[in-house]
Amino acid sequence: GMLGCENGTGDFLVGAASKTITPTIETWTDTNANGEWDDGEAYDDVNKNGKWDGTWLAGFGMGRAATGVHDDAWARAVTLERGDVSIGMVSLDCVGWFMQWSIAIRKAAAAAGLDFDHVLVSSTHVHEMQDTVGQWGKNASTTGVNPAYMDYVISQAVEALKQAKAAQKKASMVVAQTQRPELVNDTRPPIVLDQNINAIQFRDDAAAPIANVVIWGNHPEALGSDNTLLTSDYPHYLREAFEAKWPSAPAIFFNGPLGGLTTTIGVKGCPDVNGAETCPQGTFERAEYIGKGAGEAAIAALEGPNVTKDDAPTLAVRRRPLLVPPTNVVLALGVISGLIVRDMYWADGRLVSDEERPGIGVSLISSGEVVVATEVNGIEMGPVSIAGI
Repeated sequence: GMLGCENGTGDFLVGAASKTITPTIETWTDTNANGEWDDGEAYDDVNKNGKWDGTWLAGFGMGRAATGVHDDAWARAVTLERGDVSIGMVSLDCVGWFMQWSIAIRKAAAAAGLDFDHVLVSSTHVHEMQDTVGQWGKNASTTGVNPAYMDYVISQAVEALKQAKAAQKKASMVVAQTQRPELVNDTRPPIVLDQNINAIQFRDDAAAPIANVVIWGNHPEALGSDNTLLTSDYPHYLREAFEAKWPSAPAIFFNGPLGGLTTTIGVKGCPDVNGAETCPQGTFERAEYIGKGAGEAAIAALEGPNVTKDDAPTLAVRRRPLLVPPTNVVLALGVISGLIVRDMYWADGRLVSDEERPGIGVSLISSGEVVVATEVNGIEMGPVSIAGI
């Protein structure tokens, strides 16, 4: 009913698309086997800038350079439209995605002529891909964020939204929930787990799947801190299970409430008939066991009797941006130093400029004079309500 969204009637339209966001790796000959490039070691200068550029893996410790690719990273989009209301939802295989980059995707989508009322951007929080936050670079004085890579992710996300929008067709939806408690753990008290694996299937007039969306809260860190191959961890196998079942329907995974700490760590991987673990932490077999297990459970739920169907889902969205004072001084220092690449604002809502940043100190942050931007979102489609935080 708001300006530009007056009409919410008509066909419910859905489209989906995927674009890779796998970073380029400059491999090197690690002569001394120390896990990093040293003077004199041969390397592949992919971007021809005369120096070795490491692709720093995020999520565990600093200084973990990627040595190869196991499976691709993705920007996966689903678009929803009814009447004047148009929404895009993008899932990125990244450890995190700050507010300014979400705004950048929205602006780039608008510049490309995509008329969305809202674009929700989410990271899968994978611990085995290029650092997009900054704190997992070579060392504590070097950010892990590569600006050229961030631009690439933004452009690929917009292209996924564009292709999804172009592929939209009339749709209905089927919703199911299931649980696989043996695939998720909580390692920090208080122990609070949302066990639900939420599955949404959008179907065309012939009941053929257009897209499958899965929302499940579980840290993708089955590979652990010793892995140096780029991988989207268990979401890769979850999506693979869906696309093996329905090859023409892109599978989009969104991570749910991750708590502190809802994780794959501590899960007994691939137990044998005697209950003994056969795929321990740090193996791709473990990631497959978790992702495929959750994916197959969601597929079975969608094909089971306990589903909710809606042939003409309503569609609505609300967004509330807000400014909040940081309370973690260590992370605030990371932002001030430029290690963590995040915009800051004055309490009156004015963006802290590049010229003003060197004058920002902890006292301005602790006093609430300098804040950060975030937002909350509510998306409703038929029987489903999604909260984005």
